[in-house]
Amino acid sequence: MRKRTPRDERHRLLLEAGERTLVERGLHSLKLKDVASSASITPSAVLYHYPDLTDLIRDIYEEASERWYHGRKARIAGVDSPADRIRALVDSGLPTSPADASVRLLCELEGMSVRNSDYARLMQELFDQQVELYREVLERGAETGIFTLRMTALEIARALVALEDSLSYYILNDHPSLSFDHCRDLILTTAGNLTGTQLITA
Repeated sequence: MRKRTPRDERHRLLLEAGERTLVERGLHSLKLKDVASSASITPSAVLYHYPDLTDLIRDIYEEASERWYHGRKARIAGVDSPADRIRALVDSGLPTSPADASVRLLCELEGMSVRNSDYARLMQELFDQQVELYREVLERGAETGIFTLRMTALEIARALVALEDSLSYYILNDHPSLSFDHCRDLILTTAGNLTGTQLITA
C-alpha cells in the first residue's frame, strides 16, 4: 500500500465519523451532512478537508484495510505452532456476528471495487497481504513436517482467504445455517484436508 502521511486531529475525526456513518447507514446512503453530524462539525468543515466525498471514502477504505491486516498479523505474533497459527488466522478472518463493524465496513467498501480502479487496487492488495500471512505459516508447517500440503502453499493460502471472504457475507447476512462457529469449522476442515492435519479441536 502507498505510504501514508501523518494526519492532523481533524482528519482523524473525519475518518472515524465516516466509518461510523458507513456502518450505520451503508455506502449508498452516505451523505455529507451525516458525516458532519457524527463528527460534531459543520458540513463546510468536512468539505474543507474533503471537497469530494469519494476521497474520504477511499481514505476510510485504505485505513480500514491496513487496520484489518495488521490486526490479523498481530493475532499470530508469538504463536509458535503452525496449526495454532492457522486457527488464529481463521478466527481473525471472519466476522464474529452480523454486527461486526470492522467486517461490515470492509464489505460495504469492497462493493466499489468493480467500478473503481482505486478500490480494486486496495482490495487486491489486502487480499494478497492476507494470502502472504497464510503462505508463510503453511510453508513453515511443511518445512517442519507438521503439514503435508496437497497443493502449493500459495494455492492453499489463496483458497482459504477466498473462502473467508465468501463466508463472511453469509455471517453478516445472518444466514441461519452459517454462524461464525460453523463457518470457522468449514474453513478449518478445508485447511486440514489441504494440509493433512486435524485442525478442529474438541
